[in-house]
Amino acid sequence: MTERRKTVVRLLSAATLVAAITIPGLYLLGAPEDTTWPSYRGPGLDGISSQTGLLKTWPEAGPKVLWKTPLGGGYSGITIVGKHVYTMYSTTDGEFVACFNGADGVELWRVRLDDNRPDQFGDGPRSTPTLDGDTVYALGARGILMAVKADTGA
Repeated sequence: MTERRKTVVRLLSAATLVAAITIPGLYLLGAPEDTTWPSYRGPGLDGISSQTGLLKTWPEAGPKVLWKTPLGGGYSGITIVGKHVYTMYSTTDGEFVACFNGADGVELWRVRLDDNRPDQFGDGPRSTPTLDGDTVYALGARGILMAVKADTGA
């Protein structure tokens, strides 16, 4: 991969991370306790939220950022169940699925799924964690499927 392409991939990853943290943060602000976005594209798998009371116009400086956390590479979306936020990412230490407190961004748990394998199209996972009941399902970039407990990652 050329240096220019690597820079573009890094910038896109950073922009995706900011959007992934900001947009669900808006969702969490007014979300009732039982609101869920349990998988890619939400509960209806159509990318449509039935939530009301969302901003109709963006503030000039953008929406208030609730929290940020550096994660690493990847193309994973965000899954929200209750006040927990789940995602996947990769670092030089490997590929991970992780759970964060939606209110403050504190990492509650992280589980290593696989080695990080550099790829010509960008490093890291390309799937979004899916929740069913109390189980998180995560599919790594090389096809490794893992199921862990949503509350502990065990």
